Amino acid sequence: MKHRKGKTYVRHGRIEGLDALLDIMETWEEVHGILPGEIHSIGTGGRGQGMMIRVQREEEGKLKCVAIRTGRRQELVLITPSPSLVAQKIRSQVWGQ
Repeated sequence: MKHRKGKTYVRHGRIEGLDALLDIMETWEEVHGILPGEIHSIGTGGRGQGMMIRVQREEEGKLKCVAIRTGRRQELVLITPSPSLVAQKIRSQVWGQ
């Protein structure tokens, strides 16, 4: 890992609007670290689509998610001892699925 801003590792760029959501997740006591992955294009995307974070799978000590916004996706790995609790928190947010 290169640099760290709070709990978020800064190795790759982030899709527009993701920083605000990561700042919220950094305040959660259960989250010990956030690793944003590379940004990938996913076709043309829709107009006016907001930010969405989808939980992909829970693993021991981490939660894998994907952030999606208008034709772009970025994988996120959340380091946590309680992946099911963090997944529940994400799904309870307006931007979570």
